[in-house]
Amino acid sequence: MTGYGSRALAEFYAGDFPKAAAGFKKVIAGQPNAYSLLWLYLSSAHADPRDASSELAAASAATSEQKCEAQFYSGEWQLLHKAKPLAQNALQAAVDSCPKDFAEYRGAVEELKRLQ
Repeated sequence: MTGYGSRALAEFYAGDFPKAAAGFKKVIAGQPNAYSLLWLYLSSAHADPRDASSELAAASAATSEQKCEAQFYSGEWQLLHKAKPLAQNALQAAVDSCPKDFAEYRGAVEELKRLQ
């Protein structure tokens, strides 16, 4: 992880979520990846839950594989929070975009079966 990423993780661990979110934004700007996007979302959700969804939507993954992973994990989060329609949308997006050999693809397929 980059210097910004390490600092952002330390700030997250310390509970300084606004600073952590700012750090993960810098990581994503320099070298986007799905994991930093997830950490950005978590930091933003802790800092201000009302703005977290817009943070997630605004920060995009760089590759189609990263986008599919982000959809899957977003769908899982929605499921855990009993938001089934939102979960179905995200999981279907993962099925539509993930390579079939990805664990996230299979996870999304199985979750959608359970939701029917």
